[in-house]
Amino acid sequence: MKPSTSKENGLRYTTEEALQALQLLGAPEISLEDFERLHRGAMGKLLDSIISHMQGRQRVSAARAGIQKRRDQVAADPRAGNKFSKDEPLENLRRATSRLNAAQKSVEVYQDELNARQGALAKSQRELDQVTAELDSKQRSLYLLTSLHELESERTERLKRAKESYDELRARIARIPKRKPLPAEQPASSKAMIRTRKNHTALTLHNLHAYHVHLNSLLNGPGSAVTVQSTRYKSLLPATSNAQLLEDIAQLHEDVTTKQTHLQRLSDMSLSYLVACQKLSAVTSDFTTLAAPALSAPLRAQATDAMGRVEGLRESIVVFKSNDQNSGLNDDDLTRKVKALLKIHGRVGVEGILRELSLATQVRPPVAVFPALPLRADDSEVLAAHYSSTSAHEARAVKLLTRKADKADYGIRILEDLQHGIIEDVRRVEAASHSKSRSEAREKGGTAARAKNSRHGGRK
Repeated sequence: MKPSTSKENGLRYTTEEALQALQLLGAPEISLEDFERLHRGAMGKLLDSIISHMQGRQRVSAARAGIQKRRDQVAADPRAGNKFSKDEPLENLRRATSRLNAAQKSVEVYQDELNARQGALAKSQRELDQVTAELDSKQRSLYLLTSLHELESERTERLKRAKESYDELRARIARIPKRKPLPAEQPASSKAMIRTRKNHTALTLHNLHAYHVHLNSLLNGPGSAVTVQSTRYKSLLPATSNAQLLEDIAQLHEDVTTKQTHLQRLSDMSLSYLVACQKLSAVTSDFTTLAAPALSAPLRAQATDAMGRVEGLRESIVVFKSNDQNSGLNDDDLTRKVKALLKIHGRVGVEGILRELSLATQVRPPVAVFPALPLRADDSEVLAAHYSSTSAHEARAVKLLTRKADKADYGIRILEDLQHGIIEDVRRVEAASHSKSRSEAREKGGTAARAKNSRHGGRK
């Protein structure tokens, strides 16, 4: 199939023109059929755009050479600068450079303006926060002032009503007709006034009327200290000593304060004990769960090893004793060997051998007479060394086991002491809480009793 060489699909260059232009730009070799498949649609438009905007090395070199030539001409003849000032590429470059510089300056100016506006905005934000805080403070002050104004209005209203009541009472007293004042009487003692009366209601009304008339006469007439003293109300109840009552109250308050301080100290101590108990309980539980198994396993292993060594030593001692007994049973063999060495013939017992040895030692040195004695001495030294080493090992093993057992007992005692201490602290805390609750109940009961007594006293 022959490739198409005409312009189609809105392309600027034909396939051959586009391929030649790309080859001039240094594109790799490609066949016309393959390039025709590429030079279509959007890809073809992209290739046309590349060809239009890329001039190639030769054209770029030629353009640079022309620009440099014209620059050299302008430098050689300044008057010829006007002739070449209308060179379009150079003018475009200069205009682009000037626009770039102007744009950079504009960017700097705009950046400075933006920074200034941001600073002003931050300042305005700070002022806004300050004004908002002042507004909140003033709103709170206004709310408090409004509340105080309402309270003051209520207090003024109450005072106004009290004044009206007082004025009304004075007016009512003024409307009461004047009567002749009663003669002043000497104040009777409290014992004389306490007597039994049959009609308390009538007597009370009579007394009130008499006091009312007397008060009216005092308000409307000239007063005197004697008259005022005579008209003072005398209680029928026996007077109590206020000083003694205040002293009792102060003593009771001091006792309550002391008990409260002591109770607070006990409460703080119980809380500290509780915290210490919790810590000790945690340490005990950690020791029981973590340290005790890790310590008990090596102790058991060491105890097992020590018991094994003791058993081995005991077996060696038993074997040594059995060998010694077996050697004692063969005295006849030993006697025959000694008689052969000493060259003694006949039936001679141990006493005879010893007698012969004693006689021989008087004439010959012991080594020549009886060479087997050093061997027995060596055997005794070996046995002594064995006994000493065995006893030393046994003593060391017993000491090690004793120390391990003491450590185990010490740990068990510590655990028991901790458990007892925790139990005692818990009991103290419970006792302190119970005593605190009882004291609070006692104080509440005493307060209620005093309030009840005061109410009864007021009624009387």
